[in-house]
Amino acid sequence: MLGAVVAAAVGHRVRRFPVLMVALVLCGAPRFWTLAATDSVVAVVLVTVASGFAGGFVNPLIGALVFERVPASMVGRVPALVNAAAWAPMPVGVLLGGVVVAAGPAVALGAAGFVYLVAVLGGTAVPAFRRMDRDRRAGAALRTRSGAPSPDG
Repeated sequence: MLGAVVAAAVGHRVRRFPVLMVALVLCGAPRFWTLAATDSVVAVVLVTVASGFAGGFVNPLIGALVFERVPASMVGRVPALVNAAAWAPMPVGVLLGGVVVAAGPAVALGAAGFVYLVAVLGGTAVPAFRRMDRDRRAGAALRTRSGAPSPDG
């Protein structure tokens, strides 16, 4: 929660791409790897708190990007489609996770952290991700032309 509050307060002043990438890296893989590597409750709690803080930056940034780039007439549809696309493969992940757990919890957690990290870093290879900072004003102009208010008021 604190991460989301900080993100909302300073999000308009920071470069989005590096903040999003760092937040995504910190909110996922370290938790899996900590659980795989240690049985220290203190270490797990500290890493989970730090990961939760970093994770608080993700949804405000993604929400701002959606509302800047999606025409006002499509705002109800596009986020719903994005959510559906994100949730649809989850049953397959559960099935694969069950197979991986057979190798042991530490192996499963280590593998989950690795897959998570690869998926997140894959975003660095997508040119559209790198343009999220450069295209910030273009998105605001698109919303203004579509009849919706600009994010600047």
